[in-house]
Amino acid sequence: MPVAFTLFKDRDTKDVCVFRGDSEQRPTVSTGQFPEYKAVFVRRGIELRRFTASVDHEFLKGRFEGLTRRTATVSGGGMQVAIKRSSLFSDGWQFVYMSDTLKWSVTQLGGEWLLSNSSGQVIARFQRRSSWAGRRGVLYVMGHDRNLEALIVLSCEIVNRTVDSSEQAAATTVTAGDGD
Repeated sequence: MPVAFTLFKDRDTKDVCVFRGDSEQRPTVSTGQFPEYKAVFVRRGIELRRFTASVDHEFLKGRFEGLTRRTATVSGGGMQVAIKRSSLFSDGWQFVYMSDTLKWSVTQLGGEWLLSNSSGQVIARFQRRSSWAGRRGVLYVMGHDRNLEALIVLSCEIVNRTVDSSEQAAATTVTAGDGD
Protein backbone atom coordinates (compact mmCIF):
# COMPACT_ATOMS: atom_id res chain seq x y z
CA MET A 1 0.00 0.00 0.00
CA PRO A 2 1.51 3.35 -0.99
CA VAL A 3 2.13 6.08 1.55
CA ALA A 4 0.74 9.48 0.52
CA PHE A 5 2.48 12.79 1.20
CA THR A 6 0.96 16.18 0.34
CA LEU A 7 3.39 18.96 -0.52
CA PHE A 8 2.48 22.53 0.43
CA LYS A 9 4.45 25.66 -0.40
CA ASP A 10 5.33 27.64 2.70
CA ARG A 11 3.44 30.92 2.83
CA ASP A 12 6.39 33.26 3.34
CA THR A 13 9.35 31.42 1.76
CA LYS A 14 10.27 29.14 -1.15
CA ASP A 15 10.28 26.20 1.27
CA VAL A 16 7.92 23.23 0.99
CA CYS A 17 6.26 21.39 3.88
CA VAL A 18 5.48 17.71 3.33
CA PHE A 19 2.59 16.25 5.35
CA ARG A 20 1.68 12.57 5.58
CA GLY A 21 -1.64 11.87 3.89
CA ASP A 22 -3.62 13.28 0.96
CA SER A 23 -4.92 16.70 2.05
CA GLU A 24 -6.77 19.39 0.14
CA GLN A 25 -5.95 22.01 2.78
CA ARG A 26 -2.77 22.55 4.70
CA PRO A 27 -2.85 20.86 8.13
CA THR A 28 -2.30 23.25 11.04
CA VAL A 29 0.02 23.15 14.02
CA SER A 30 -2.92 24.08 16.26
CA THR A 31 -4.39 20.62 15.57
CA GLY A 32 -1.04 19.01 16.39
CA GLN A 33 -0.21 18.16 12.78
CA PHE A 34 3.43 18.80 11.97
CA PRO A 35 5.05 18.20 8.62
CA GLU A 36 6.83 14.88 8.13
CA TYR A 37 9.51 16.69 6.12
CA LYS A 38 10.39 20.22 5.10
CA ALA A 39 12.41 21.08 2.00
CA VAL A 40 14.36 24.25 2.81
CA PHE A 41 16.01 26.16 0.00
CA VAL A 42 19.38 27.63 0.81
CA ARG A 43 21.97 29.31 -1.37
CA ARG A 44 22.87 26.88 -4.19
CA GLY A 45 21.20 24.00 -2.46
CA ILE A 46 18.33 22.33 -0.70
CA GLU A 47 18.02 20.69 2.72
CA LEU A 48 15.45 18.11 3.66
CA ARG A 49 14.53 18.29 7.32
CA ARG A 50 12.67 15.54 9.13
CA PHE A 51 10.33 16.38 11.99
CA THR A 52 10.02 14.52 15.27
CA ALA A 53 7.30 15.94 17.52
CA SER A 54 7.62 19.67 16.82
CA VAL A 55 11.40 19.77 16.31
CA ASP A 56 13.01 19.59 12.89
CA HIS A 57 16.36 17.92 12.21
CA GLU A 58 18.44 18.30 9.07
CA PHE A 59 18.44 14.91 7.39
CA LEU A 60 19.60 15.31 3.79
CA LYS A 61 21.54 18.15 2.23
CA GLY A 62 21.73 18.72 -1.52
CA ARG A 63 24.04 21.06 -3.38
CA PHE A 64 23.38 22.08 -6.98
CA GLU A 65 26.34 21.87 -9.35
CA GLY A 66 27.19 24.00 -12.39
CA LEU A 67 25.47 26.91 -14.08
CA THR A 68 22.56 24.84 -15.40
CA ARG A 69 22.09 23.01 -12.07
CA ARG A 70 21.73 19.67 -13.86
CA THR A 71 23.17 17.79 -10.88
CA ALA A 72 22.38 17.88 -7.18
CA THR A 73 24.79 16.05 -4.87
CA VAL A 74 22.86 14.80 -1.86
CA SER A 75 24.44 13.64 1.39
CA GLY A 76 23.21 12.63 4.82
CA GLY A 77 21.59 9.64 6.44
CA GLY A 78 24.76 7.63 5.75
CA MET A 79 24.52 8.09 1.97
CA GLN A 80 25.89 10.21 -0.84
CA VAL A 81 23.86 10.31 -4.06
CA ALA A 82 24.03 12.39 -7.25
CA ILE A 83 20.63 13.28 -8.70
CA LYS A 84 21.20 14.15 -12.36
CA ARG A 85 19.08 15.58 -15.11
CA SER A 86 19.58 13.47 -18.23
CA SER A 87 20.13 16.53 -20.45
CA LEU A 88 19.35 20.22 -20.32
CA PHE A 89 16.02 19.84 -22.15
CA SER A 90 15.20 16.37 -20.85
CA ASP A 91 12.12 15.24 -18.99
CA GLY A 92 14.00 12.84 -16.73
CA TRP A 93 16.05 13.04 -13.57
CA GLN A 94 17.78 9.94 -12.25
CA PHE A 95 19.86 8.71 -9.33
CA VAL A 96 21.34 5.47 -8.04
CA TYR A 97 20.29 4.08 -4.67
CA MET A 98 21.64 0.77 -3.36
CA SER A 99 22.94 -0.08 -6.89
CA ASP A 100 19.49 0.44 -8.47
CA THR A 101 19.01 3.27 -10.97
CA LEU A 102 15.82 5.24 -10.32
CA LYS A 103 14.41 7.68 -12.87
CA TRP A 104 11.68 10.29 -12.76
CA SER A 105 9.60 10.48 -15.95
CA VAL A 106 8.00 13.87 -16.39
CA THR A 107 5.87 13.43 -19.48
CA GLN A 108 4.04 16.73 -19.23
CA LEU A 109 4.37 19.88 -17.18
CA GLY A 110 1.21 19.12 -15.22
CA GLY A 111 -0.34 15.79 -14.45
CA GLU A 112 1.35 12.68 -13.11
CA TRP A 113 5.06 11.91 -12.90
CA LEU A 114 6.45 8.43 -12.25
CA LEU A 115 9.61 7.25 -10.51
CA SER A 116 10.68 3.83 -11.79
CA ASN A 117 13.53 1.51 -10.93
CA SER A 118 15.84 -0.18 -13.45
CA SER A 119 13.32 -3.03 -13.86
CA GLY A 120 10.62 -0.58 -14.89
CA GLN A 121 8.68 -1.01 -11.65
CA VAL A 122 7.00 2.22 -10.47
CA ILE A 123 8.13 2.96 -6.91
CA ALA A 124 6.60 6.45 -6.56
CA ARG A 125 4.23 8.75 -8.39
CA PHE A 126 3.59 12.44 -8.03
CA GLN A 127 0.28 14.02 -8.97
CA ARG A 128 0.95 17.69 -9.55
CA ARG A 129 -2.16 19.54 -8.39
CA SER A 130 -1.82 23.14 -7.32
CA SER A 131 -4.46 24.87 -5.23
CA TRP A 132 -5.23 28.22 -3.66
CA ALA A 133 -4.12 26.75 -0.31
CA GLY A 134 -0.54 26.40 -1.58
CA ARG A 135 -0.74 22.70 -2.34
CA ARG A 136 1.81 21.58 -4.94
CA GLY A 137 0.61 18.00 -5.29
CA VAL A 138 0.49 14.55 -3.75
CA LEU A 139 3.40 12.10 -3.74
CA TYR A 140 2.67 8.38 -3.38
CA VAL A 141 5.63 6.26 -2.24
CA MET A 142 5.41 2.49 -2.48
CA GLY A 143 6.76 0.93 0.78
CA HIS A 144 10.49 1.56 1.18
CA ASP A 145 13.01 2.25 3.92
CA ARG A 146 13.10 5.74 5.46
CA ASN A 147 16.30 6.77 3.66
CA LEU A 148 14.86 5.99 0.23
CA GLU A 149 11.55 7.60 1.21
CA ALA A 150 13.39 10.82 2.13
CA LEU A 151 15.45 10.68 -1.06
CA ILE A 152 12.26 10.26 -3.12
CA VAL A 153 10.66 13.28 -1.39
CA LEU A 154 13.78 15.40 -1.97
CA SER A 155 14.22 14.34 -5.60
CA CYS A 156 10.53 15.01 -6.30
CA GLU A 157 10.88 18.56 -5.00
CA ILE A 158 14.06 19.11 -7.06
CA VAL A 159 12.17 18.04 -10.20
CA ASN A 160 9.16 20.15 -9.18
CA ARG A 161 11.34 23.25 -8.78
CA THR A 162 12.93 22.66 -12.18
CA VAL A 163 9.53 22.35 -13.86
CA ASP A 164 8.32 25.49 -12.07
CA SER A 165 11.37 27.40 -13.35
CA SER A 166 10.77 26.13 -16.89
CA GLU A 167 7.12 27.18 -16.77
CA GLN A 168 8.02 30.64 -15.43
CA ALA A 169 10.66 31.11 -18.13
CA ALA A 170 8.17 30.05 -20.82
CA ALA A 171 5.49 32.41 -19.44
CA THR A 172 7.98 35.29 -19.33
CA THR A 173 9.02 34.64 -22.94
CA VAL A 174 5.39 34.57 -24.11
CA THR A 175 4.52 37.72 -22.11
CA ALA A 176 7.59 39.57 -23.42
CA GLY A 177 6.59 38.69 -26.99
CA ASP A 178 3.02 39.99 -26.53
CA GLY A 179 4.12 43.62 -26.58
CA ASP A 180 5.34 43.58 -30.20
